[in-house]
Formats: sequence, structure tokens, C-alpha cells
Amino acid sequence: MDSLCEQEIEEDVFTLFKDLPPLLDRFTDLIWVEKPLDRDKYPGNFYFSEELQKEAGMVWSRQGYAGCPDLIGYLDGVLTLGDLKTSKRLYWQSYASLPKELYALTGKKFKDHPNHEMAKQVVAENREMLNGYLAYQNTTFQLAGYAQAIEESLGLKVERQVVIVTSLSGVQLLEVSQDDKEYGKSEWERRVRAFKEDSLIAVAK
Repeated sequence: MDSLCEQEIEEDVFTLFKDLPPLLDRFTDLIWVEKPLDRDKYPGNFYFSEELQKEAGMVWSRQGYAGCPDLIGYLDGVLTLGDLKTSKRLYWQSYASLPKELYALTGKKFKDHPNHEMAKQVVAENREMLNGYLAYQNTTFQLAGYAQAIEESLGLKVERQVVIVTSLSGVQLLEVSQDDKEYGKSEWERRVRAFKEDSLIAVAK
């Protein structure tokens, strides 16, 4: 039984990653793969992670946050920031099949919708797509934060942001549109401000 489970896991892992290498091969002149590839050029962006027990890379912003991007390099000659996601489902860049007011609707907000039962039914019928859309949207917020930190700490202006998704249903390379980049930036900045305000309140208590 154990060997059968192990075989199924191995097959799932193979299926999950088998189509990823050809997509990643499209990136050239890599600058960063979880850490800077040129230690001499970016010496201040290395640190030893006690949690991981290995050397890692970090970018940071004067807004008071830091993080470790997955990939920075050139895609079709354009400086590109990539975020790699493994997922149970495909990601969706739009959610046009639902009314706009339901885009980010969650179960706890059904009661606030003028047609509670309709909202609940429509979202239930499209749950897989909704989850894929929200996962994509949350990743755009993360990419916006990374892009700002990369510019501040590496001196690089990211021109393109992409979400690389690998799932049992296939591999996706999703380029973030200009509208999504602008919304992602404003939402990321809002979240940073909210975190700082909450931290101040906690300290005051």
C-alpha cells in the first residue's frame, strides 16, 4: 500500500513539473533565482537564513518590508519579474462570467449582497474559477511589492511581471496587464499602510 501511494505521489510530481523546464528556458540573462547570481554586483542582498539553514537572497523597500523574489531575468528581451506558483487549479486573469460586484465576494459577505441567494448560487457554481481568479489577483499584489523593492534595493526597473503557474492541469505563463499592475501596486501599498497602523495600535495597547 505504501509503495503504491509513493508511486502515485511520484507520478503527480512528475505531471506537475514536466512542462515547466521549456517555459523557464525562455528566460535569458538571469539576474536572480531566489538570490542574486552575481555576488560581486549585489553583495548586500545575501543573508544566512537560520530557518532554512542556507544562504538566501532578499530585496527590501523603504516602506518597511522585505522579501525574496523567485526569478528576475530577461523574457523576449524585456526585464521580467516572475513568481512561480504550484497550484491545485489553473489561475484565471479575469472573471467575466460573474457580475463585477461578485468578483471578490466571499461567503461571509453573502449577507451584504442585495440578492443573497443568487450571489451564493452563482459563486458556488463558479467556485473553481473564482478561486483561480483570487489566487492570480493576490499574486499581482505580491509582484507589485517585489517590483518596488527590486527598484529600491537592486536599482533595477522591472518592465514586465509574470505569474508562472504549474498544476496538474498544465503550465501557465500569465503576463500582468498594466491595469492589474496599477491596481496591484495601490492594493499592496494599502496593505502595507494597514499593517503599520495595526502594529502601532498593538504597541499602544
